[in-house]
Amino acid sequence: MKSEENKKKKEIDRVDLFLAVFYAFMSGAWLISMLLNFAFKNIILVFVSLTFSVLSGVLSYYFSSRIINKVEENA
Repeated sequence: MKSEENKKKKEIDRVDLFLAVFYAFMSGAWLISMLLNFAFKNIILVFVSLTFSVLSGVLSYYFSSRIINKVEENA
């Protein structure tokens, strides 16, 4: 019974880790997109890219903090 609960906790941690890394990469990709749009003078797309970059960064921070909280609870 205990081993099943531990496996479930580890699976949840892997999902949170995947989502945190995914959103971190997405935030970087949106920043690169913003810089390219700025270079080509697409001002509207600069703001769209910046908005999605910030949103991805916030989501990455959220999932990272969930991982940290779970590690602190298990320690």
